[in-house]
Amino acid sequence: MPEPRPGTMAAAAAADVPMPVAASRVTNAAETAIAATASIPLTQPAAGPALPVSNSAPQIRQLLSSLKKGDLAGANSVSASLRDPAARALGEWLTTRYASRQMGFARLADFLERYPDWESRRNVRRRAEEALYLENIHPNTVLGFFAKRPPTSGMGRLAVARALVARGDVKGAAAHARAVWREEDLPDSVQDGMLKEFGRMLAAEDYQYRAERLLYRGRNAEALKVAARAPAGYRALAQARAAVNARAKDAAAKLDAVPSAYRKDPGYLHALAEYRRREERYTDAAKAVLAAPSNPATVIDGREWWNERRVLARELLDVGEAKTAYRVAASHASTSPADAADAEFHAGWIALRFLNDPQTAHKHFAKLEQIGSTPITLSRARYWLGRAAEASGNVGGARSYYESAAQFATTYYGQTALAKLGRSDVTLRRAPKLSRAERAAFERRTGIRAVSILYAAGGRDEALGLFGDLVDSAHTTAEYTLLAELAEKHGDARAMTFIGKEATQSGHPLDDVAFPTLGIPKIRPAGPGVELPLVYAIARQESLFHPSAKSGAGAIGLMQMLPSTAKLTAKKFGITYAPGKLTDPSYNATLGATHLGELTDNYDGSYILTFVAYNAGPGRVRQWVEKYGDPRDPRIDPIDWVERIPFTETRNYVQRVMENVRVYRARLGTKASQSIEADLRGAR
Repeated sequence: MPEPRPGTMAAAAAADVPMPVAASRVTNAAETAIAATASIPLTQPAAGPALPVSNSAPQIRQLLSSLKKGDLAGANSVSASLRDPAARALGEWLTTRYASRQMGFARLADFLERYPDWESRRNVRRRAEEALYLENIHPNTVLGFFAKRPPTSGMGRLAVARALVARGDVKGAAAHARAVWREEDLPDSVQDGMLKEFGRMLAAEDYQYRAERLLYRGRNAEALKVAARAPAGYRALAQARAAVNARAKDAAAKLDAVPSAYRKDPGYLHALAEYRRREERYTDAAKAVLAAPSNPATVIDGREWWNERRVLARELLDVGEAKTAYRVAASHASTSPADAADAEFHAGWIALRFLNDPQTAHKHFAKLEQIGSTPITLSRARYWLGRAAEASGNVGGARSYYESAAQFATTYYGQTALAKLGRSDVTLRRAPKLSRAERAAFERRTGIRAVSILYAAGGRDEALGLFGDLVDSAHTTAEYTLLAELAEKHGDARAMTFIGKEATQSGHPLDDVAFPTLGIPKIRPAGPGVELPLVYAIARQESLFHPSAKSGAGAIGLMQMLPSTAKLTAKKFGITYAPGKLTDPSYNATLGATHLGELTDNYDGSYILTFVAYNAGPGRVRQWVEKYGDPRDPRIDPIDWVERIPFTETRNYVQRVMENVRVYRARLGTKASQSIEADLRGAR
């Protein structure tokens, strides 16, 4: 039957009048027919001795090939022939990854019911929610699916909204539709369909809210299209914000044209601050930022607000306006733990190192410690609490904080705390031995056997995806250890690093797993020598030991070499340049190590400058040395110099690679004979 007319729907929503119950356009019989065309028989074979994983590998390899070609019928044919229960589950899971839209809701729901312990249920469930909406499944089925768990996706909520309309609950449907419109990113086709179906439930303020979200992300065209349905006065603000985003010549004129009623709007203040900062009117930009409301719900996008505050605070430091920089950082309204932690660090660091106010700094670093849950954040907080205590003359308190930070010896600030204590050792934590019972229980899991089948079938990338889901469901040190052993058994340094990182971030003692030593082949770099731990450190950070990795900037391989840099390095040091071999681990590592040796030699052994050059280019080295001084100068604090790096990515890169170097010295048996500060500064 036809859908309720939009006008009737909107009127009912506004008046809170129940709508008549409407039948779905897709009947249960039709659903059954559709499901029959997409599904395959999933009857489990009789239990028996486990088959060797190699038995299923050729079929899984063929199934993957069919899926990657878009041949669902071919993949279904292979799936139907699988006899190993784990292989059958794996085949269905792979199909959900590559062809969930073609599978249909019935088959996705069947997977969820048939494999309740499968680790990837969360992703499969999300795809099932999408199918509920896209296939216009019967309201009874939709509401039954969500009876125990609420929707986790925008399309899932839209499916619920549609079902509620059919049941006559227009008010409930409108609540879901409005929340989706405000909060969710939707494909264009889904967005257009949503507007046709639920557009009359949306108020002008909902359009304004969505336009604001899009403008914060720089998606101007979409935002302006949405803003056309927002309140009339807001449209001038949307035009002004889009002009600032685009760095248009008429941005100032459009900001001036914004009606006075919108001059206190957080979006206007954000655009005004951004425009003034780009014009190098930093004090005026700060006035706009400091006028913004502190209510996180009002600012809409707390992350973009913190990004603007951080950039502006650093610009203010560069022009000697430390007090204003502190106010900009300290008055943040960040709600996400990552942004709040970064904001509290900046406020504390500015108070301590630029305002000489250790008491105020202590308050911010203490908040940072409260927010923190990972080794990187906790070591950072405690190191700087130590610095604040030291600046206050509290020697005993400082030592206590440094000792606490030094417990996280694989982190940058754990290692700087060790240096404060006069130590350079990095002690790694290793997992305890496991019992036979723990190993047997682990090996019985369907997902574990599926990983082994994937490796046998050459599905390394898919194995990493499955490891991701297995890690999400891991809770014990034993589980993380056994997952890492499985990855190591197959020589997969990338998966080992991923598992180890997740384990250590969750407090499990798998430091050795997080820093594997099987990712780099034996190499003989040309040119100036470079220590092997440095090569490992860069490869771990750049590619996670993925020999075929390719970045958006065009960097390739283990060491993420740009073809232009690789060609220049090869020519300079007499290495035959072969662009097709940049994904070969040995060739890529040889070129990368040679380039690293050259950079280290150029910068007199300064790892700060070497890492900056590798990540951001030699031009940035010259620029930042001119602005912040030379970290090789004994009068310059190298820790502060790193924190002054304006690019968040490069600042984080230097810290992560430096911590990697010192851990790999311990892993490879190279004794650390000097402090981390000497490494950073250069000791030649």
